[in-house]
Amino acid sequence: MTSFRGLADLVLVAANEHLGEDATYTPLKSAPATAPFAVRGPFDEAAEIVEMGNEAPVSGTMPVLGVRLADFAVEPAQGDRVTVLGALYEVWDTRPDGQGGMKLLLKRKS
Repeated sequence: MTSFRGLADLVLVAANEHLGEDATYTPLKSAPATAPFAVRGPFDEAAEIVEMGNEAPVSGTMPVLGVRLADFAVEPAQGDRVTVLGALYEVWDTRPDGQGGMKLLLKRKS
């Protein structure tokens, strides 16, 4: 019988294959001696609204790339770089999902 984690990994593989974007990952901070490598995952420039006390809300975007941790020799870290859809991003934060995946919160560099 397949474990829940095993089933979750099968879902991640299928989602990345069918819904993902090709990207190049450069592990500048997590593994500086490692060459850039190809990854694939769902990419979204999700809208975000931040309310700041009594002031008017501010809106912006928070680009996110979903990745499968099994595709990485070393876990992604803040300061690494990702090129996706022709744009360069820096990893601003990482959010593991507890099931073998991770959301990389990105900020655009170019």
